[in-house]
Amino acid sequence: MKKNFKTFAQFFTLSFGSLFSLLINIIVLIVFSRVYSKEHFGDYAIFVSVASLLSILCTFRIEHLIVLKKTNREAALLSKLCKKIINYFTCIVFCFSILLYISSVPFFNKSSFTWFLIPISVFCFSNIIIFLSWNNKIKNYKLISKFKIVQSLSVGLIGIVFSFLSKDFGLIIAYVFGLITSYILFNFRYKKFIKKYDFNPIKINDIKTVFLENKRYIKTSFGLEFFNTISKYIPNFILNAFYGNGIVGIYDMTLKVLNIPKNIISLNIGELYYQKASIFYYKSKEKFSKITVQTFYMLFFAGILCYSPFVFFGEELFVFVLGDEWRLSGVISEIIVFWMMLLFVSSPMAYIFYIRRTLSNLFRFTFFSFIIKTSVLFYLTSNNSKIETIYFYMYTCIFLELVLIFIILKQRGEE
Repeated sequence: MKKNFKTFAQFFTLSFGSLFSLLINIIVLIVFSRVYSKEHFGDYAIFVSVASLLSILCTFRIEHLIVLKKTNREAALLSKLCKKIINYFTCIVFCFSILLYISSVPFFNKSSFTWFLIPISVFCFSNIIIFLSWNNKIKNYKLISKFKIVQSLSVGLIGIVFSFLSKDFGLIIAYVFGLITSYILFNFRYKKFIKKYDFNPIKINDIKTVFLENKRYIKTSFGLEFFNTISKYIPNFILNAFYGNGIVGIYDMTLKVLNIPKNIISLNIGELYYQKASIFYYKSKEKFSKITVQTFYMLFFAGILCYSPFVFFGEELFVFVLGDEWRLSGVISEIIVFWMMLLFVSSPMAYIFYIRRTLSNLFRFTFFSFIIKTSVLFYLTSNNSKIETIYFYMYTCIFLELVLIFIILKQRGEE
């Protein structure tokens, strides 16, 4: 009974921060939708796509091992090593940014100065991922909740200020500022906690050793994260190339709204599942199987409850909340919502591959999924209108997500 209460308390702590930040994000999004155009949102989406893809290369995703470490000391050492790798990689990105700036190469539709925002974003975003893994390991859910609130507030305030100063760069600068603020918050608490461990300075050989010891895991994890992330963002690049940044903004706004239930409920359940199921897997296979099934049904019914209104009233909801300019986002939301329902379930449940150390199965699926999605999208853009392209692309995504859920459920019972 105590364990169940503690689990509920942890979930409530995470959900409270998520709920509060959600309310801020909704207010901010309503304001942003009326002061920024779909082209501004399109440029913003492309910037975030580039920063996210580069962050994958930073640590080769060895931060996933932080939660799986047996002791906090081991987890702390690995987190410190990850931070060292990020420093090296950021320097490389910064050097490339200088070259592109000197060459006056514009960042897509923006000024070449935007290249300098890329290394800052990569550095902060990558460190935040490390901090989240570390705080999840030590069960510091209060700080994770504070992070969500602080980031939402900082992005909202800066975005509103720049809507009067420079709309072209407002959303991008707000995003970067939010990352910087969150990094400062996390880093201060991280350093305070890490002081009690007397670690020697991290050297190149230490990094080399960790990579060699976890070579197989890192190889699969890195490939998995890279193809998973590029699959997520590839529509932004292809849609921008064929139809312009306006449709990218429309598509991105739809995902922003539909991701709200996923971010507040699904991801929090996933973090708790990862933490608890990791323990049960080694102690009791029966309990591991039970918590996996319970989590699946919880996510399934919560997803239906959250997304049903968009199935029937997607267009009306978008127009009412965001304004008539975003009517098209509401129209395509009525098909994208079915994909989001499945993502609501599959995203947190995919932790089962990390727990069972069967990432190769997930990697194969993600790789072939990326090939299929990219091929289908290129074919559709050559033969259809932008709306037809998005519709048919969603049918492909829905089918692939159903396949993934089947694989996840199969993993539960395999030995």
